[in-house]
Amino acid sequence: RCEPGTGEINYPAIARALEEMGYRGTIAMEAWASADDALALERFRAAFTSRPAALPA
Repeated sequence: RCEPGTGEINYPAIARALEEMGYRGTIAMEAWASADDALALERFRAAFTSRPAALPA
């Protein structure tokens, strides 16, 4: 349960599913930073705010 990109949970897929169902509420995550806190926060943000090229805007 560390930051996105370091484990088994596909956070971008979860974000896509929430967006597709029209969810607009709060998203909370419980995880631990595996190393640098600032890098971990950036990974958390990126998992739920970036749009890979294959996703529609």
